[in-house]
Amino acid sequence: MYITRRATHGIGRGETASQSMPDISVDYFVESDGDRQRFIVRSKTDHLQPWFQAVDIDIRVERMGVVVVRTKDGHVEVVDFEDGVDIESSNGDVRASTRAALKQPSTILNQDGSIAWRVGPHASGLLDAEAVHGTIRTNVLKGKWNSSRNGNDLDSLRAQLNDGMSRIVLRTVDGDISVYVGEHPTEYGTFVR
Repeated sequence: MYITRRATHGIGRGETASQSMPDISVDYFVESDGDRQRFIVRSKTDHLQPWFQAVDIDIRVERMGVVVVRTKDGHVEVVDFEDGVDIESSNGDVRASTRAALKQPSTILNQDGSIAWRVGPHASGLLDAEAVHGTIRTNVLKGKWNSSRNGNDLDSLRAQLNDGMSRIVLRTVDGDISVYVGEHPTEYGTFVR
């Protein structure tokens, strides 16, 4: 796990930013829940101007089950998951990309941020996407894609990928959704397409 504390108080306030760094705290622990374990990370600040501070948390694991992420303020990126994702986020973008032949249900709920869903050509599922005050873009280069369902428009999409039946639910408010199906889904630049 890599933790980076940031303070961006602006031009001419570098010393204030440096002095505020001790106000940022990060706690993490493992919690058992039956046969599952959860890795929980919590960050907070006691600074008078918390909007100038942030914590970047980069967690890398070799293999795990369904990836579950809950955050109230920040970007989320999950790469090369094999058993689906369950993400709830706000005030940041969510990127989920995998080369695995994903067949498990997945859910991403976001507010004030966009969602990028990128899977390989062998993934499958029933896509149910809504972008309130946003748009949905698709780029399906490989795989069997059926999106001829009623109700599809610029901000709603129901489609079936490769005859899959597992639900893939993507929801955002005040953000866009992009869906990519093709080779090399984990390779992208700053501007995800």
